Amino acid sequence: MTPRRLTRWPLALLLFVATIGFPAPAWAHAHLRKSEPSANGRVTSAPQYLRFWFSEAPELSLTTVTLLDAAGKVIGLSAPERDPDGAMAVRVAITGVVAAGRYTIRWRTAGADGHPSSGTFAFVVAAPAVDTASVSSTASGIGTRGGVDTIARPPSAGASATKDQTSDADALTPAWIVARAIAFLALLAVVGAVTFRLIVLARASDIDLAARAEIASEVAGRAVLLSAVLLLATGAKLYLQNRMMSGSAASDIAHMESMSMETHWGAAWRLQIAAVVAASIGFAMAWRRISGGWVVAALACMALASGVALSGHAAAAPEWRTIAIVDDALHILGASAWLGSLLWLLAVGVRATKLVSPGRAQRAASLVTAFSPVALGSAALVILTGVVSAWLRLGSIPALWSSSYGQVLLVKLLFLAGVIGT
Repeated sequence: MTPRRLTRWPLALLLFVATIGFPAPAWAHAHLRKSEPSANGRVTSAPQYLRFWFSEAPELSLTTVTLLDAAGKVIGLSAPERDPDGAMAVRVAITGVVAAGRYTIRWRTAGADGHPSSGTFAFVVAAPAVDTASVSSTASGIGTRGGVDTIARPPSAGASATKDQTSDADALTPAWIVARAIAFLALLAVVGAVTFRLIVLARASDIDLAARAEIASEVAGRAVLLSAVLLLATGAKLYLQNRMMSGSAASDIAHMESMSMETHWGAAWRLQIAAVVAASIGFAMAWRRISGGWVVAALACMALASGVALSGHAAAAPEWRTIAIVDDALHILGASAWLGSLLWLLAVGVRATKLVSPGRAQRAASLVTAFSPVALGSAALVILTGVVSAWLRLGSIPALWSSSYGQVLLVKLLFLAGVIGT
């Protein structure tokens, strides 16, 4: 391995970050597909229920609906409940008086992936009635907002709801992006530390046992700190996501507890926290050179990847959900093993081989040679799981260039080709 070829790895690192660091929304967010009454629709009698059909099963505890009359007064509604039509549908009973006139519906929800979405639309009641319902139709023209939009709590009965409740979420967007980026990079480094120690360093035949032990101890010590960073970033994501959903300037403890303890996303978040804590314990054991530390860290990293997959878009897949979650977890492991072990190779491995002058080039080459099969195997896993993910999400070949997800996927493939070429 010549110095010129070795200097190509930072370029590969940069290209690979670009490849996997900018995901496109596919199942992202619970989009409203149709409603009853329909958006901008006109009904001849007052409905008994407001009904909503989403692109994924919404979390009832994170779903709120507000009904306003033309004067901005809130009409009484029951708590959201699962509609008999299926898991994708939600309904709320109208408990207040609905007279003839124009009404506005504000809805907010989140799917199993914990990503909030919201929207507002209006309908008109031509004449009041007691026991007839409106006719459902596709909710075209519904103003939905995805990404980091808030799920705000409805105002109290009789109040006027005039504030744009997505403003708090928009203000929090930069902090949310930073927290996600830090968590993403820390995850790569934590999983990469295990891969580097158990596979790359173990296969470097030209590095003696004493040097391997020193390198492994240094990697473990730094991984403890990175685990703490990952733990803090994961906690920050929970706080920010709660803020974006509750729409409150102050942390709503009750809402945060409901979000973390009563939803699918919350269960995945708790799994991630437990896995990070276990990984930090394993790294601390390895740093102290206690037997079994790296095994504990490896098992924790597998649980961590599963938790991330369970809290992502795969958890909200309308079909083949189990396959999607397993595929996403393997994709995360493959990407982290590749990029993370490369990071440790550059940050610790190659530098450590230069501490003693005689034979340092040979030791560096031995490490890079041991890394190459890891890179190729991880790349193959990333490509394979990426193809499966694309098939699950796109559903057809034309969607590869006609959908936003497909277009970004094509860009990623170009970046990936650059990484492989490097």
